[in-house]
Amino acid sequence: MNENKPLPVAFFIGIAVSIVFLVAGVTVWFEGTGWGLSDDKRILIEVSLFAGLLVVLFLVKYLEAVAVWIASLRAEKALADHDRQHQAFAGGISRGHVLESVAALRDALRTRHGWRWRYRQPWLLLTGDDHAIAKFLPDCTEQHWQITADAVLLWCK
Repeated sequence: MNENKPLPVAFFIGIAVSIVFLVAGVTVWFEGTGWGLSDDKRILIEVSLFAGLLVVLFLVKYLEAVAVWIASLRAEKALADHDRQHQAFAGGISRGHVLESVAALRDALRTRHGWRWRYRQPWLLLTGDDHAIAKFLPDCTEQHWQITADAVLLWCK
């Protein structure tokens, strides 16, 4: 368990804003009569300060959510860039060959099933020894996929 868990910055900003509004409210309440404010005006100012506090706290939490969203987008972009730069296919299969194979599978399933072709049959990922896959499913080793009556079989080295 992580005992040194950092708190979000918005928590501390919210505390600081609350203290500022609390000091302003207490000052208006106790010093308002010296400034010539009636009880009704003091209550109106107190309610206005409380409403302002709620609006500011809402904005702080909103800005925190936007900052977290931006950070997650940056992390996602960094991971995508890393994957794009270091993408390697095992077994010497080129990216173009894989894209052609996927397009051929898509076209074959569309021809066979029509609309909603993705969901008509279960998709199974084959694992195991290359020799065993080649022995039992020779078409699957050439195309890296095979459509049977029961399922769509996918395989790659």
